[in-house]
Amino acid sequence: MSRLNNAYTENAELSSISFATVHGMMGLPHILQPPHSGGCLTTASSQVSSIPYNVPQDEPCFITKSLSYMHEQAHWIDAIQGDSELKNDVESLIIALGVNGEEFDLDQESNVTNLDRNVHTALDKYAFIAVTGSLQTINQLFDMVNANNCYRQEQFDTTGKMPRRDLDFMHKAFSNPQYELVALHPEHYLISGSVLLIHDPLVRPPKMYVPGPDRKLREFPGALNDAPLPPFIFPPCRDVGLQLNPFFVILNAEIKFRRYIRQIKSNPPSTPLPTDVLHLINRTLDLVKLLYWEPVLRPGTAGPAPVSRRARRSLRWFREADLETRMAIGSALLSTRGDLLDAWFTGMLN
Repeated sequence: MSRLNNAYTENAELSSISFATVHGMMGLPHILQPPHSGGCLTTASSQVSSIPYNVPQDEPCFITKSLSYMHEQAHWIDAIQGDSELKNDVESLIIALGVNGEEFDLDQESNVTNLDRNVHTALDKYAFIAVTGSLQTINQLFDMVNANNCYRQEQFDTTGKMPRRDLDFMHKAFSNPQYELVALHPEHYLISGSVLLIHDPLVRPPKMYVPGPDRKLREFPGALNDAPLPPFIFPPCRDVGLQLNPFFVILNAEIKFRRYIRQIKSNPPSTPLPTDVLHLINRTLDLVKLLYWEPVLRPGTAGPAPVSRRARRSLRWFREADLETRMAIGSALLSTRGDLLDAWFTGMLN
């Protein structure tokens, strides 16, 4: 109702707010909205439509595959607004992890998808759900990263120089991964008869999923013999180089999983999540631990090359901190908190 304060003409007549221009998709025509009544001030809702889209608006929801003008753009590595130093630290962290090549910007397409608004809220605000790779994809990425870590340790032992991570971005686990939605709090997510609708252009109507007695999301009505929500792929609707980066999705999930594990240790649910779901959660945590791993000094190592004091501060802490500290600071940065990194540089973090 507060928006009505700005919705009057100069003659104190009630006026409409400005509506967003609707760009036609799926064969629908454009809707060019007429201007609001003369003298009416522009309101917040009319300004939202001016935000540029990093991904096409007609790209389906990453999870539900629905198509809607009401979808929101979601950043898997959280977008940083109003803090250029923190934004630089997060982008430097992604570069240091070696999961996206030598350049990264939080707003690039590989970090952004469209999401249904309700799904987005459940994912980012309440952490009722998370998305990670399927077990097959997680295992394949684990083997890829582990093999590269072994190679990097050998190079470090021989030369004393810290080699960059060099992953095979053409591997099918990266170029065509499978994803899986994990309902951490399924009863809260789909409360009081709510359903998750999963769309398929070849199947009408969409399938409905609800929490089953084992706490998995299953096809309605949700009995144990009803099919669980299966792994899914991201439709190959983008040009090469603009695809969603699965490591960003997995890093997002790791934060939710780690907090969930802490939560259930202190306040275990009456019915735990199924064993296979907990296994997927732990495999995701194992993979992310490998991403934060760096070669270590061992007997016979040629001797480490010092990290330049002029190096970007995110690169310095990443190279100099131990694994536990590195993961703690990295997770804090990805949660848009820079205080642990500040503490490390001021000597407050042991």
